[in-house]
Amino acid sequence: MAELEMTPSVKQQAEAIRNQYNEYSSYNTFSALVMGIYGVGKTSLITTMPRPILIESFDPKGTVVVERLYPEEIKNGNILIRRYWDEDFRKPTEYLRWEDQWEADLESGFLDQLGTYAIDSLTTLLDALANYFSIKLQRDRTKQKLAMNDYLVIYDLMKNIIKRSSSRNCNFITTGHLVEEQDETTSKVEARLKTFKGLKTDIPLLFTEKYVLQKRMQSGIPKYELLATSAGRYEASTQLGAGGKLNPIEEPNLKAIMKKVGMDNSDKPSLIGGA
Repeated sequence: MAELEMTPSVKQQAEAIRNQYNEYSSYNTFSALVMGIYGVGKTSLITTMPRPILIESFDPKGTVVVERLYPEEIKNGNILIRRYWDEDFRKPTEYLRWEDQWEADLESGFLDQLGTYAIDSLTTLLDALANYFSIKLQRDRTKQKLAMNDYLVIYDLMKNIIKRSSSRNCNFITTGHLVEEQDETTSKVEARLKTFKGLKTDIPLLFTEKYVLQKRMQSGIPKYELLATSAGRYEASTQLGAGGKLNPIEEPNLKAIMKKVGMDNSDKPSLIGGA
């Protein structure tokens, strides 16, 4: 086979691809979907990520525990919280309010300055999106119910949000609520992400890490565990832990997990001068 002649243009293209890869890989960030039942501590787990952390809170009163445990970090701006709690399905406002701000943050590069960008939760963000879309259709087309094509648009919007949020120079984590459902084929009861049927499989595929946070009682004391691989009715998986770098069950500390797999888990500079 004849040896490929490396013309300047070929070499320049190869170097550009290499440099682009090196630049992207140096970000050393990951995306994680953390699933669990209501009240298991998913929001609190976000605080184990690199700072500064921005939590987009859609769960009403969902950050109460964080506010109680980390008042100084909230005061100095290491933990930032934006609330989108005022959602009324009859007059939905919160999805559009969030989307406008998110687009502005993407364009300005604000998200790239964060250590971690978090959406809490994916479940309630999707509810807000569906409420907005449903009302919009009724206004635009005097339509009363969402059709299949309408759901497909919602699915694409949701996947676009995850893809674009995951592509920033910061870690991206979102929480999701689990519900128990019976598999139509096997009749086996499984815990699955609470979302529309068409997104139950598609959304997890967009994350490198799919963890399940669970709580069990040990000698009368609650013990919190993070599943990195599937167990029983829970489905979890990890790309960071490939090759045995992570145990099937890890302590619920995401900074510690980053260190364990060889990632940079250091905080970025504060966004608030003098903090």
